[in-house]
Amino acid sequence: MAFLERIAGRFLEEYGNDIHKFAFVFPTRRARLYFLKHLQKRKSPGTAVWAPPAFSINDFIAQLSKLAIADQLELIFELYAVYQEHIRSYPKKFEDFYPWGKMIVSDFDDIDKYLIDTDKLFTTLKEFKAAEDITKAEKAEIYNRYTGFWEDLGTLYETFKGLLVEKNKAYEGMVYREVAENIETIVTADQDILARRWDKVIFCGFNALTKAEETIFRHLLEIEKAEIYWDMDRYFVEDRNQEAGHFFRQNLDNLRIKEPRWVEDRLWEPKTINIIGVQSKVSQAKVLGIKLWELHEAGADPENVAVVLPDETLLFPALNSLPEAVEEVNVTIGYPLQQTPVFSLFDSIMEMQLKVLEEGISQGFYYKDIQQVLNHPYIMPLGPEEIAKFTAYIKSENIIYLKPEHMALLPEPLGNLFRVCRDSQQLMDFFLELVDAVRAFYRDNKPDLFSVDYEYMYHFYTLMSRLKDSLKAAGLVMGIHTFRQLFTDIVKINRIPFTGEPLVGLQIMGVLETQTLDFNHLFVLSVNEGHLPPGKSQQSFIPFDVRSIMGMPTYKDRDAIAAYHFYRLLKNSKDITLIYVTEARGIEKSEKSRFIDQILIEFAEKNKNARIHHQVIDFSFASGGVKDITIEKSEEIIHLLSQKTYSASSLLNYLSCSLKFYFTYILKLQEEEEVYESPDYRLVGNIIHDTLLKLYQPYCGNNEPISLKDIENIKRQIEETLKNTYKEELKTGDMDTGRNLIAFEVMKRFLNNFFDKEKQREEFRILMLEEKIENIPFSFSLNGQKYSIRLEGTVDRVDRTGDNAFCIIDYKTGKVDSLRLKSVEDFEEQLSGQEAVKRKAVFQLFFYRYLLKRMGKHEGDFQMGIYPFKKLYDDLRFVTIDKSDIIPEGLVERFEEILQGIFQELFDVGKPFAQTKEEKNCQYCPYQNICNRESSEYFS
Repeated sequence: MAFLERIAGRFLEEYGNDIHKFAFVFPTRRARLYFLKHLQKRKSPGTAVWAPPAFSINDFIAQLSKLAIADQLELIFELYAVYQEHIRSYPKKFEDFYPWGKMIVSDFDDIDKYLIDTDKLFTTLKEFKAAEDITKAEKAEIYNRYTGFWEDLGTLYETFKGLLVEKNKAYEGMVYREVAENIETIVTADQDILARRWDKVIFCGFNALTKAEETIFRHLLEIEKAEIYWDMDRYFVEDRNQEAGHFFRQNLDNLRIKEPRWVEDRLWEPKTINIIGVQSKVSQAKVLGIKLWELHEAGADPENVAVVLPDETLLFPALNSLPEAVEEVNVTIGYPLQQTPVFSLFDSIMEMQLKVLEEGISQGFYYKDIQQVLNHPYIMPLGPEEIAKFTAYIKSENIIYLKPEHMALLPEPLGNLFRVCRDSQQLMDFFLELVDAVRAFYRDNKPDLFSVDYEYMYHFYTLMSRLKDSLKAAGLVMGIHTFRQLFTDIVKINRIPFTGEPLVGLQIMGVLETQTLDFNHLFVLSVNEGHLPPGKSQQSFIPFDVRSIMGMPTYKDRDAIAAYHFYRLLKNSKDITLIYVTEARGIEKSEKSRFIDQILIEFAEKNKNARIHHQVIDFSFASGGVKDITIEKSEEIIHLLSQKTYSASSLLNYLSCSLKFYFTYILKLQEEEEVYESPDYRLVGNIIHDTLLKLYQPYCGNNEPISLKDIENIKRQIEETLKNTYKEELKTGDMDTGRNLIAFEVMKRFLNNFFDKEKQREEFRILMLEEKIENIPFSFSLNGQKYSIRLEGTVDRVDRTGDNAFCIIDYKTGKVDSLRLKSVEDFEEQLSGQEAVKRKAVFQLFFYRYLLKRMGKHEGDFQMGIYPFKKLYDDLRFVTIDKSDIIPEGLVERFEEILQGIFQELFDVGKPFAQTKEEKNCQYCPYQNICNRESSEYFS
């Protein structure tokens, strides 16, 4: 029988209609709901029973005090007012104080809940520097951060509490302390409490008690105005090594209880425990979905099924993995405000505002920030056509920073999104106006849509209004950066409660919400160290040693609490699934919880009735998880292939990955056009190409070789020519500052070095510059059928050297692969298939040489070389074969045979387009997501 059901049955049977004379107190509000549910089920049919008063412990203690508990934001603002007046040093600005403020309020809360002697505590803190059990390094770190501040902490504590009392406000611990220290007076004088015909207060299902709770409980027990019922098991109670029973054993002594109710033997009963290890966080949700489907097929009652999430970031993966058969779900955790679309919109706007203020209002709004805002799902419907045109305009004009005249092109209300806010007050006003405008648009234009989004907007509007009022009351106006930090921090701890019937259907909850609740079927995810138990980290100004000495909670207490929750859940469950992560990814923890080891070793040995299964499931996507994609070649595709003109880059694209070739040249999937804010390698290549063309153009085709005087004359023109070319390519942007200036200086230095290297070459004449060769016919046969296609290419440069040999030169911006061919004998092997991909530059140069031969130009042996732009000081690098840079003309005919083989394979209907087996080729492919090869696992 479930613990709460047993409580309800015990009091109904003994007291019947008089049950309303008892007040029932539970660790959580959810426990209260379940108790009333069991009460309703257990009462006799057709009889009416007055429901007894039932409270969570927080609500029970709060009603014994006349102070009103303020929310954390309000408390931090009140604390800041005291802090400014009384603290001599340390952070003065609110943005610096805020993270301290949260920690201080939390520490004060602990101090009061555990009834700490504050004089002794603050004296101990001041003397902590003399402690002998800490190292010098620890002393230095603690000193630098806190020592001076500890001296003022006592003053801050007393003054802060005094201010709150004056305003009839309190933090939770302050109320706990007030009630505990005055409990004798309260129960005799306060007519609102025991005079309400409550014969007794019944405390149900408690474990770790604060000192304040312990004091309240003990007094009510001593005067026989209370009873207490425990949810314990002999397995972890009688074995003093079991940390799950630590607080119970402590409570028996402190509360002077001789015969505790109830300590059961439920953990010895038959149970099935499935322990499953998976490789990643998300894989846990996949396993959950599979297991829930199996449970549904077996006919399990969903109200007897619970999913526990120690790591609450798994909420959405878990929800998305639920099988369709699970119709009703209750989520106790709440929807994180930080994961709503409305927060992502606000955050994008704050990022945009921050950048425009940091980089200068005159500079304008950064184009990526504008695109982020305009493409937001709440904004795009306000004017999709106008936004599409405006985005295309930004790209076509290559506008990096947009000024008011650009924003004027957007109609209202879109244009109003891009006004500059200089401080928090202006930004909050803007946000509130924006929410009103968006809600009004959807109300008037799409009233049936976005009902959930209305809820998001309502919560954000309420939160923003409260924050605005709090800042105004505190007289605080802060910068955008500070406001963003503050607002994000506030949003992190706010959740939108899920609406619906809380006791119906599958239950998804955090660990704390499980207290006193029992389920036949239990799933616990993230059973890893750092989640269950939660780990050692604790945000506090009070060091571990001092907390331990003074009787304040530490991570050791949290470990014992986690152990109790874990074993208590197992106690009344029959079918338990524990899922953990086996592999670390980034900073994610991967060590399985100590509780799993305890189950596998200790519990398995003691409980022979338990069936325990342990397995590790491999959800590896990299090894066999991705299906190969193949595209058969239809007659239509062969026809399209025969109509195409082929370049060296298109053939290399095919050799690298035939599926990529299909996407690019058959489907014509294009990469999105980009705005160039500063030159990348591709843009640098274009700029240098064009600049060299302009500088060398007057000398192309001359009968006289380039002289040293010519090169000196060219060098004098570099700066002006480069600047003009740069402006033509970049279109907008300040050439004289920032990254653009740095890029300009780098390119200028490269060009000067380039021409210095040109001076060192033997005598040469330029025969061709940027020669575009088109419509070169090429024929081949396949299966008795003759095909005719066309070739094309652009040759960067062809020189004639002093010994009358000619040299094909290509300028390369990116990485230059090997330019060495081992031997003439292995020529075809070295420029076919993946070997050609490894020697892209050599393949491309031979392709150009073949085109020139087909044009009837430049017969005879030849040279081929690369000028690598990526390396500032590199010379012209020549292709070599058999260690010679003179290439025999006969290899051109053999290269034609290589081309024949490529086209025969390309047009072969028996060889479909398929993903490359060389997965390294996928690393920078724009179609990774289509092939499911975007995972870093492929490229590690």
